[in-house]
Amino acid sequence: MKIFFSTFIIVLAASIIGCKGDSDILATYKDGNITRGEFYKWLETKRIPKETLLKSKSKEKERIENMAVELLTIAKAKEEGFDKDEKFRLFSDIFTENILIKRLYDKEIKEKGHFKEPAVKVRQIMFRVKDFEIDPKQKNKRVNLGKQELEKRTNETITKARDIIEKLNKGGKFEELAKQYSEDFSKQKGGDIGFIVHNMMPQEFADAAFSLKKAEYTKEPVVVPGRGVYIIKVEDTEELTDKNIEKIIENKNQAMNIKNGLLRNYAKEYIDKLIGAPDVKFFENKTAGKNKNDVLFKIGDVSYTAGDFMKRNELRQYGLDSTNKPKINITDEQKKNMVRNYFQIEILKREALVTGIDKDPEYAKEIQTRTDSLIAREYMNKVFSSDLKISYNEIKEEYDKNKESRYSKMLSKGKKRVKQPEPLTAVKDRIERNLLNVKKSEKRKSWTAQLLQEYAFELDESQLEGDR
Repeated sequence: MKIFFSTFIIVLAASIIGCKGDSDILATYKDGNITRGEFYKWLETKRIPKETLLKSKSKEKERIENMAVELLTIAKAKEEGFDKDEKFRLFSDIFTENILIKRLYDKEIKEKGHFKEPAVKVRQIMFRVKDFEIDPKQKNKRVNLGKQELEKRTNETITKARDIIEKLNKGGKFEELAKQYSEDFSKQKGGDIGFIVHNMMPQEFADAAFSLKKAEYTKEPVVVPGRGVYIIKVEDTEELTDKNIEKIIENKNQAMNIKNGLLRNYAKEYIDKLIGAPDVKFFENKTAGKNKNDVLFKIGDVSYTAGDFMKRNELRQYGLDSTNKPKINITDEQKKNMVRNYFQIEILKREALVTGIDKDPEYAKEIQTRTDSLIAREYMNKVFSSDLKISYNEIKEEYDKNKESRYSKMLSKGKKRVKQPEPLTAVKDRIERNLLNVKKSEKRKSWTAQLLQEYAFELDESQLEGDR
């Protein structure tokens, strides 16, 4: 008994000594350290599964170094006032505004959104109507059918569908006929596509389905332009609410998709109400203008100008560094839609602040985490991109070295396919981007090594958990 007790104590002591705790220090650097608990939280914010990572010491070591580089980069950037730059602050607001709006959605839509919507459980037999032909004389190119040809093909398909309806009229089972004749994925389940609500299907399909009673099927084929010809049967009818939808619809994914669709309707009504506030004005006639002082919309006492939109749009399209990035041209219609989206975002941001979402400690923590990550990323982009240039000689050297492999394409010559180098002018920009990326990678490697050395970073490998 004494021997057993002694052995038990030794095993227990060994397990206590070998236990890995959140307070264990994995690495140190000037004026700070990284604990196991902090490392785990960092992995969580990066959505990196620690169970897989911690099987390998080399991967764990790499990630700890990544975390240290991020922390030290943030410190360095803040020392230089990078985070106080006006352009960065606007970029950061754009980058994190979706967090504020998502929390508003969760609070005001997901938690408070109520709906009551008729739904029908449907089986279908579907026949495709292809609106094109494959032309072998044009390298198997798709050639769209003319109006008369498409009408003829549609009528032929309708006739085929009527033959199936006749089989149903004579007692044929819908499920078996769907498995035999239907031309879409649902045939494997006898045409069962589950519950639908009206606005989740094309109008022709939905109108036909919701005109049927339980156990009825369409007596005439239903034509949905651009999709096909359908025979529809309703197997059940229900009224879905936010309280019963998961109970009625057994397929969880389907229930979630329908619920989200109905909540989107509720969200649209919510936004329309905010837009209708007396202190909100949208000047649609100004959206296509070129004057940066034009006021596009007002929310309360704040006016938003074309200049504000241009700054925001440039940051959204190009990020903080627009150097050497091709200009993206937008039409007046696209610009109007983008301005309207900007308008809705600003309305939602105001409402989120009114409801006090920004006072939530968890929100503040998430914003800080995302902002710090952005500071590190953009500061490093700035460092790695500065003073990097690619000369014409470098481009020419890369082209001459690899024109037979990387910069060539297959061309048809008579009945043969031959590989032929593309002209240098056609691939010059691509080569320049590739060479810039290589130089950035090399600069990043040397810069991060220097950073870790500057801050006296040291990893305690005895604390690593992997086996290899």
